[in-house]
Amino acid sequence: MPLLGTLPPFIQRRAIGTIRRGKGVTRAGIVEAAVILVEAEGLEALTMRRLGAEVGVEAMSLYNHVANKHDVIVAMADHVLSGVAALADTGNAWDDAMALGQAVRVALLQHPNTTRLFAMNMTLQASDSIRLITIRGFSILGRLDLDQARAVHVFGVVLGFVIGHVLLELAQAAAGGPAASLYDPAYAFHLGMTALLAGLTEK
Repeated sequence: MPLLGTLPPFIQRRAIGTIRRGKGVTRAGIVEAAVILVEAEGLEALTMRRLGAEVGVEAMSLYNHVANKHDVIVAMADHVLSGVAALADTGNAWDDAMALGQAVRVALLQHPNTTRLFAMNMTLQASDSIRLITIRGFSILGRLDLDQARAVHVFGVVLGFVIGHVLLELAQAAAGGPAASLYDPAYAFHLGMTALLAGLTEK
């Protein structure tokens, strides 16, 4: 049964016009189909055979556009995080650091299952989006007067916090949310980022 008809309406709207089953298959269309498939059915659904079926070709035909499954996963990370690094500078390095962390958080929260796949495959150096986010992150940290060695560690700690917080938010959402009705995950994220940056950038 075609995947599209099983998707929630908001994902169906995103998929319509993007995937042309068996017609004009492109790398972008394959990646979009992979994200839709993973979001609809979970990580275990992502196989080359199933992905080929979703775009209407044999699995072997996918290799005209992607190298292997890992290449698909890297491209999925690019897709989900595209545009994050293009945030405009505010002129304030602290605000830019907070905005970058928040932008990554929002992008990942919008793709829960793809985010879990990303968290399980952290060796994604080939991702252009992750490379650009890293470059922007180091540029911001440089403006906070951190030397390269310290910036490497600060960036790693902050990235770990962002991904960890997103995974916690996803787990809480799946469980029906935390018990305390006053708990605001966005505010908790802001508090965590503020505390981390204040502590890690202190001279």
